[in-house]
Amino acid sequence: MNKICIKCGLTLYCNEQESDTCLTCLAQSTPHCNFGETYSSIEGVIRQTIKQPIEKPKPMTILKLKQAIEELENAHGNIDDVTINFRSSPDSDIEICNFVEEDLYKKDNKTLDSIVFVTEE
Repeated sequence: MNKICIKCGLTLYCNEQESDTCLTCLAQSTPHCNFGETYSSIEGVIRQTIKQPIEKPKPMTILKLKQAIEELENAHGNIDDVTINFRSSPDSDIEICNFVEEDLYKKDNKTLDSIVFVTEE
C-alpha cells in the first residue's frame, strides 16, 4: 500500500497501520524519538522509505524455550529454583508466573498448539 506524507507529499511504501509522515518530517517534529529495541514510529517510517514491510514477531516455540533454558544453564549452572517472571515490554512491571497450562489445540482438537504461562493475582 502506498501513502503520501501528510507534510511534504513524499510517497511512502507501507502497511495500513503505519505512519502518514516521512522520516524527514517526523524527525523535524519529534526529535526525541526512541531508537530502542522496541518498535517506534521512526522505525515504521524507515521501513516505509526502504519498502521493507514490518514483520510480525514469530511466536516462541517449546524448542526455542528449551534451547534458551539450556543456554542459561550453561552460563549460570543449575537454574531449577529460578523464578519465571513476565513483562509485556522491557520497561513494564514484572509479573510472577505461577502456572503453565494447555492453551489452544489444532483443528483436530487432539494436538496441542500452544501453552500459556498464567499469572494469578
